[in-house]
Amino acid sequence: MNVNKIIKERLELLNKSNKDFKSIFEIIHKDKENIFCEKTDGFKIHKTTYKECYINSYKMGEYLKNILDDSCKYVGLMMNNSLEFITSLYGILMNNKKPVLLNIRLGNVLNNEIIKRLNIKDIICDDDYDVIGNKINVSDFDYSKITSYDETSFTWANSLAICTSATSLNVKICIYDGYAISSQITNSDYICKTNKIIKTHYNGYLKQLAFLPFYHIFGLMASYFWFSFFGRCFVFLKDLSSDTLLRTIKKHEVTHIFAVPMLWHTVYKTIIKEIDKQDEKTKNKFYKGLKLSTKLQSVCPKLGLRIVKKLFSEVRTKVFGESVAFMISGGSYLSYDASYVLNGIGYPLFNGYGMSEIGITSVELSYNVKERNKRSIGIPFSTVDYKINDNNQLLVKSKGICKKIITKDNILEINNEEYFNTFDIVSCDKTGKYYIKGRSDDVVLTPSGEKINPDVIEQIISLPSAERFCLLGITFDNINYLTLIVEVNKTLSEIRLNKIFNEVNHMLDTLNKENFKIDKVLYTFDPIQSATAVKVSRNILKKWIDEGKVNLVSFNELKVEKLNNVDEVTKKVIEEVKLVFNELLNLNEDIDINAHFILDLGATSLDYLTLLVKLEEKYDIKFNSNNEPCYSVLQFANYIISRIK
Repeated sequence: MNVNKIIKERLELLNKSNKDFKSIFEIIHKDKENIFCEKTDGFKIHKTTYKECYINSYKMGEYLKNILDDSCKYVGLMMNNSLEFITSLYGILMNNKKPVLLNIRLGNVLNNEIIKRLNIKDIICDDDYDVIGNKINVSDFDYSKITSYDETSFTWANSLAICTSATSLNVKICIYDGYAISSQITNSDYICKTNKIIKTHYNGYLKQLAFLPFYHIFGLMASYFWFSFFGRCFVFLKDLSSDTLLRTIKKHEVTHIFAVPMLWHTVYKTIIKEIDKQDEKTKNKFYKGLKLSTKLQSVCPKLGLRIVKKLFSEVRTKVFGESVAFMISGGSYLSYDASYVLNGIGYPLFNGYGMSEIGITSVELSYNVKERNKRSIGIPFSTVDYKINDNNQLLVKSKGICKKIITKDNILEINNEEYFNTFDIVSCDKTGKYYIKGRSDDVVLTPSGEKINPDVIEQIISLPSAERFCLLGITFDNINYLTLIVEVNKTLSEIRLNKIFNEVNHMLDTLNKENFKIDKVLYTFDPIQSATAVKVSRNILKKWIDEGKVNLVSFNELKVEKLNNVDEVTKKVIEEVKLVFNELLNLNEDIDINAHFILDLGATSLDYLTLLVKLEEKYDIKFNSNNEPCYSVLQFANYIISRIK
């Protein structure tokens, strides 16, 4: 298998084509015997070829032909990553309808707003989501029931819509055509030539973990289109628990993982948590090894990486195993510590940049680990041009930019010959690499008259015992103060609250040494992040504060809620849930029923997902973590009882 030859041939076909979605579909499915996807079915790995995906897409198109409402040009696609997501995507397009990739995490209210805005009548889905419209569930679609179809009878649409995440008060709908997607696909040639690690196969296969949702620009473009275009394999997950994630990566020998920083930060914390359990000699050996690793991979990157993989083979076995060769982080801020440790143990982690409106436009591709740990976003791709305006905002011009942006206020036509203002504040070093410093609309004017970007300071802050934190400007008596807002959980003990207070004071001392001054620190028991978002939105948080939905108090005003009174009916379930907690965290103790699973008991975000899966299987219920989050034994027990009565 000559990877370079495949890349060259496919891109030549694309350049000679109409650069529409039908052309992209045909080129993607050119080598029909290649394995398109794998998933674990019980103990067996089930494989689907590109030929089967091609045929099943037309079968799905045939099925939808007589179902879709003729009066609407848009069709909603509301699904988790799966073979059916892909066949439905093409099934909609080939029926001359425009797929709208609805973000499941946006929640019903915002998705219904999008559905109304585009006059969507039909929703192709994999579950009974509580949204308006005619829901067509294809999660268990029987392709064998469609015995024939005529490819020539279909008229293809050439647009799809991606919706921005819930970090804005106004969800944007970005319309892409086949030409824009084709342009972004051609950037893969630059990536493959700049860093050959991305072409790494393991035991003859390159396998991309389908972790990022395909309804997100990062998942759709960097995962699906980049890798399917060259006939590579996708590995689908049964669920997102840590057990399933790690087991799937090792069992299927996954080579490529693209994810938002939340995953990398969780994996980093898990590694450090295990290292901290070791004796001093073992811990010192690990940290000295990281220093040596960074030096080796900076002086002689390729040879250094081979040595490092052997040096940290025991650690790697407990993390992803030996197959993972290339990882990209994108979507928000990646911490130095996570980059340093993951790159240090031999998992090459690169930092990328993109937006729903402009697609994926750059990624740091250096072989040198010290360069990667600087976490730049690299230099723009060959079809992209960056420049910085007088306000230090990043302007992007690209052939791959979306064609139209629809908001609740207006419809904006986009000209790909003009620069698009991202409103991200950036800097550029002498080598031409760009660094994200923050958002221009988040700048705070302090009482001293100085303009402060909170993102720069937040990158330094670490409050492990807090639920979340956010820096923003809050006005008191007509004066704007740079305020640190710390979210804590009301089930925490007074000891844990005092620990948070000490962490905050230590962090203030650290910031003062860096000449960063925070004017006020306020606390809240109320969530400061939307349940559908991957990070705190300052605009939404300000709105919630103004509306009284987030109550801010000083530390001395915090009152810990005591939750010790339980009835007899609850006691049995409490003991059962305790057993699951102990089993998952490898504990052998009487857990405080109010102890926070993550903050008090030291679990990770992936441990939490595993806990949800185990309790769902045990009690045959579903947890609505968006609306009713549970963290303590008592909260889980009460939720379970309310659902099984």
